[in-house]
Amino acid sequence: MLVRSAITGTPLSSESVAVLEGLSAEAWNDLFKEAEKQSVTGLFFHALSQLTGRIDIPESVSYPLLARAVQIETRTREMMAVSQELICELEKYGLHPIEMKGEAVSRLYPKPGLREYGDIDLYMPPGDVRKAVSILREHGLAVTDAPDGCSHFKYKDIDIDVHCAYFELPMHGELPPVPSPEAVLLMLSTHMLKHAIGTGVGLRHVCDMAAAYRCLDGHFDPKRLRKYYLDNGLDAWNRMVNAFLARHLGIPDKMYENNDADETPLMRILCEGGVFGHHAPSRLRALGGSGLRRKADTVWRFLQHFPFALRYAPRQAIPSFLNLVKGNLS
Repeated sequence: MLVRSAITGTPLSSESVAVLEGLSAEAWNDLFKEAEKQSVTGLFFHALSQLTGRIDIPESVSYPLLARAVQIETRTREMMAVSQELICELEKYGLHPIEMKGEAVSRLYPKPGLREYGDIDLYMPPGDVRKAVSILREHGLAVTDAPDGCSHFKYKDIDIDVHCAYFELPMHGELPPVPSPEAVLLMLSTHMLKHAIGTGVGLRHVCDMAAAYRCLDGHFDPKRLRKYYLDNGLDAWNRMVNAFLARHLGIPDKMYENNDADETPLMRILCEGGVFGHHAPSRLRALGGSGLRRKADTVWRFLQHFPFALRYAPRQAIPSFLNLVKGNLS
């Protein structure tokens, strides 16, 4: 209910406020930990800040929550500024990078600075990526090629990934032009699906879709977007996502009339490990181990999610698994 309030701008009901008033200090700490696990601490703070003076939040939560929110906003605004600076620099050479993932969606939130992310992702066509890499290296930046095909470097101590594919999964049908509102929504959908069938997906990714649908409402054609979903074998996946958004985050479903899809498979993945699945016990152990152990755990978690992938994205399941194995063996 807190995340829903932060995304939609809808005040909490008196019943929801009463529930919060009745929480113990231990329950408040559990809420704070879950927000961190799902990478929605900024949204958690934004919703609670609207209740100042109405409820008492234990100091064990209110102080670290405020400190974390300030940290998120400071870092996010810094990264947004660096992204724009880098784009302007590359545009001097006739290149036109397009923000994707966190950068593309953070500006669609009611409070953009409170959407946290860890690196900057830019898209350019393959030929432009090669030109950009050459320019960056001429300027003394160490650019490396990642297993997933993107180029990675640091700029002003911030991790930058330059992608030559705007959509992260194998696509087999008609695609929207980039940039366009339909392309943003399809990009966010495939990004979330990639992690849902991989190591795991968190509430932050679902909130990204909610913020995008809400902010871009009236700027995209639902029938055309659904055709892109259908053409690329993603209709079942997006039907479930939209059902989740409508039932839990208050985003009206304008894509699927009388949508009765079961959203519990997505909820199960959200709860098992949080954002990127990093908080699942096995993932925590793997992240603290060797590189080989991390790669083995990534493959194992994909195998665990393979039945889910076959059900909701059969055209992407096998190619994604093969790409994953190839990337982790390289």
